[in-house]
Amino acid sequence: RAALASLISLVTLFPWMSQKGGSALADDLQESLAPILKSQELLNEIPALMERKRWDDIRNILAPAPVGKLQQTMVKAASLVGDDDAFEELDEVLDNLQNMDMNVYMLAVQFPSESKEKQYLAAVKEALDRVLKGLDRFLSFFSEEQIEKARQ
Repeated sequence: RAALASLISLVTLFPWMSQKGGSALADDLQESLAPILKSQELLNEIPALMERKRWDDIRNILAPAPVGKLQQTMVKAASLVGDDDAFEELDEVLDNLQNMDMNVYMLAVQFPSESKEKQYLAAVKEALDRVLKGLDRFLSFFSEEQIEKARQ
């Protein structure tokens, strides 16, 4: 019953789910996963940018799409998979992205002292690590086939 109630609530929140057939749902899933995978790829570029202290370049990864739109794409993908744990991973990823963005902002505009810079850098590295691990866990809710189709 709980699973049925959960499905009904999802269809109520996301009415497009009940109006589409299996092929259209697969297309929606592919459209949702593709920007998530692209975001993951872009986020993996951040450590090299951090070494060169390219804070604006990092912020240019975090703010615009696809990373800047992760909430929308992850909510849609999580609703398609229908697992509450996927929504928990989504929250974890978004919280850490926000934390990372705040600390990169501090590095970019505050010109902190050496000790504060180390503190902000450590916070960015930790948040990035959590984001990437969270994305891996989020993507584990989908089959390899679904992920490969989204990569194409």
